[in-house]
Amino acid sequence: MAITKTTTFNFVSSYPAEDSSGAANLNSSHPKLLVVETTVFDDSGDDLLPVSHQSKRWIGKYSDEANSTLTDVSSEDDMVKSIAGVIWS
Repeated sequence: MAITKTTTFNFVSSYPAEDSSGAANLNSSHPKLLVVETTVFDDSGDDLLPVSHQSKRWIGKYSDEANSTLTDVSSEDDMVKSIAGVIWS
């Protein structure tokens, strides 16, 4: 059998800017997001599986501060996209 990988969105939290008076192109000047997801690896033919792992990651407004490149959230969960659109508009 083949191993399957399933990632489930758990939640997103927004956090205020660390330095709202800082330069406009710095992530520290804008709110950031904490995204929590659970990934499960499974194979019905393997009695040692499933294995799950919860991951946490931070998303800032800019993926490249030096060039003011906005973070692409198009592949994120709809909730993440909605919140990012509000806090970074």
